[in-house]
Amino acid sequence: IEIWQADTDGYYNSPSETRGKADPNFIGWGRSPGDMDTGEF
Repeated sequence: IEIWQADTDGYYNSPSETRGKADPNFIGWGRSPGDMDTGEF
């Protein structure tokens, strides 16, 4: 699972963000691998 969160101005820290630049101190995403055998996260 990969989750993206916008900064306080609504910008994502992503190369695909075209509306403006995100706060450089805000990472804004996380990733958690799933277990391929059980399907659990």
